[in-house]
This record gives sequence, structure tokens and C-alpha cells, in this order.
Amino acid sequence: MSTFAIGACNLVLAVTLAASLSGAQQSHPLLPQTFPPPEQTNPPLPIDQPPVVVRGSHRQAFQPKQAEKQAKELARLAQSISPDLDKVSHGEMPTELIKNLKQIERLSKQLRRELGR
Repeated sequence: MSTFAIGACNLVLAVTLAASLSGAQQSHPLLPQTFPPPEQTNPPLPIDQPPVVVRGSHRQAFQPKQAEKQAKELARLAQSISPDLDKVSHGEMPTELIKNLKQIERLSKQLRRELGR
């Protein structure tokens, strides 16, 4: 094969390859043409923003009487759990047990939050 034929084959191959690559870029219009991609034009969603923490004058002062009342209620509810658990071990499911456990959880969270101030 002559040098001219090899050069012509290389030229045809290069043109074909260039044409196929340019056609491949046009067949995928969703791919970004630049890097990095352009800035997003959609407004940010509220969930994407960090939460706003308000401190200072909006805090309530610690109320010892209310905390004592909550502590007494918490102790009363805690004492009622043991007899209810005995009923559970005998196959009964007292409806008050779940309600009391949820109330204990709620009161303990409130007390912990108030004492942590």
C-alpha cells in the first residue's frame, strides 16, 4: 500500500471520527457543556435553610412552683407504672399504661428543658 493511500485512509478516519464525536455531543442536549455548571435559578426551598434560633428576651424565666408541680406529677405517674406492668405480665394490657408512659416522657422533657436554662 502506498504512502498516499495510508494518508488518505488516515484522513477519512479522522474526518469520520470527528463527525461522530460532534454528533454524539448533539444527541445529549441535557449534559452541561461547561464546567462548573451555571448557577441554579430556582429559589432555595425553606427546608434547605438552617433553622432560625431566637435567644434572649423571648425566653421564659424558670418557675420553681411549676417545676415542683411537674415533678410531683412525674413521681405519681412513675409509681403507677409498676402495678400496670404486673397486669401486663398476667396478659392484660391496661390502656392507662401507654397514656401514663407518654405523659411521663412529656413531663420529663419539659423539666429537663426548664432546668437546662
